[in-house]
Amino acid sequence: MRKIFLTVLLVSVSVYAMAAPYAVTGLSVYNCGGIKLVWDAPSDTSTAVSYVVNRSVVSAGPYDLTATASANNYYDASADTTLAYYYTVKSVDFTGVTGAASAAKSTLPASPENLQAVPYNSKNMLLWQPSSDSAVEEYNIYRSTGFGFKLINTTGETQYTDENLANGTLYWYTAASVKNSAEGAFACSVSAKPFIPPFPVSGAGVSVSAGELNAEWTSSGLQGTYEIDSYKIFRSTSYGDESFSPASVTYTSYSETLPIAGQLYYYAIRTIDTQGNSSPAYWFSAYNPGLPSAPTGITVTTANAARINIVWQANPADENITAYQVIRDAAVIAVKATPTAASYEDMDVVLGNTYSYYIQAINSFGTGAGSSAVTLTVMPASPAGVTAMAGSLPGEVFLNWTDNNEEENIQAYNIYRATSADTFNYTSPYISTGTAGAIDAAAVTGTPYFYRVSALTQTAY
Repeated sequence: MRKIFLTVLLVSVSVYAMAAPYAVTGLSVYNCGGIKLVWDAPSDTSTAVSYVVNRSVVSAGPYDLTATASANNYYDASADTTLAYYYTVKSVDFTGVTGAASAAKSTLPASPENLQAVPYNSKNMLLWQPSSDSAVEEYNIYRSTGFGFKLINTTGETQYTDENLANGTLYWYTAASVKNSAEGAFACSVSAKPFIPPFPVSGAGVSVSAGELNAEWTSSGLQGTYEIDSYKIFRSTSYGDESFSPASVTYTSYSETLPIAGQLYYYAIRTIDTQGNSSPAYWFSAYNPGLPSAPTGITVTTANAARINIVWQANPADENITAYQVIRDAAVIAVKATPTAASYEDMDVVLGNTYSYYIQAINSFGTGAGSSAVTLTVMPASPAGVTAMAGSLPGEVFLNWTDNNEEENIQAYNIYRATSADTFNYTSPYISTGTAGAIDAAAVTGTPYFYRVSALTQTAY
């Protein structure tokens, strides 16, 4: 008898339970000329090989956009940044299984606008324009040094100063609006690197010879955050004007030929570091000897029936002015030999005449160009301190003013009355009086009146 042996082959099968796909966390929404989504990437990339982005206009859907992303960010090019959207993101693993949706993130309330960061020594100042949503209550401020944004402050203002920072470290910032405890989209992120600026130069020795400027200065000896790179030179005919820079130098001296003889120039030196940061300006002046400059600031301080007083700004001391000459109607009427007395009193005037004045400065090189002119007609001065007050009797108004200067020989004061400021008739005065003060006894109770007073001497008023 034959024996038959049966062999049973046992096949073992093992099954591994797959981990659930990565649940997206850290979803952030940025409104920066468009809507951008960013979320945390998983530590194990096998649990999320792609992502599904859903968008709706209401919190729980339905979705009006479904898109896929291969990395942990997505730019929604079709979004209208003025509308409210709600976004959720799901991860998809390598088997195609979709994970749980992230918490929904809204784009509203509208983010603050034009966020800016300005660096200072050990601090950065943040400035922004308010949200277009007037109901926004406050703003959340976030900061990052390259490892994710963290909330650092909440404020109801439109600026914030982040202090006690490390100079030379780059800090990134963003901000979001908050309304009814809900946070909207983040503003465009900005960055700033606080620093100690370079220090200004400590002094300059200046000389001018034959129209050639030579200036030498010393550095402060103090070091900002970055090393000194150069010194930028500015030149102008006006103090404080830095619109023109003839040169930048890497040494502590500068020479140039001054453009115009008889001109006072103002120079500024700014210390520039290797990052382009600037120190405050150090200013000095240099005069290129020659004819004086034209006096400026000519003004009439007193004008009445007896005299005209004018003043002007004294020329710079570097011009070595020896005198000023006063020109009236193209004729020199006075030479003021005291250079600091920049004023003149003209008592030789005729009532009703019109005079034009300008000034020229004089030094050892000769007579300079004339100032701008002032022109006026000799008239009595306007009475000062005019007041009107209701009297004790019906229809009575007391008028008062200060007498004109005795030198004007005032003969009378003419009073004009109107019921509005633009309806005066100067054909004939309402009242004339020889002294300061008058009574209008014919006013109608309840009617507003306007008064003007002029002084009369001879026939001019």
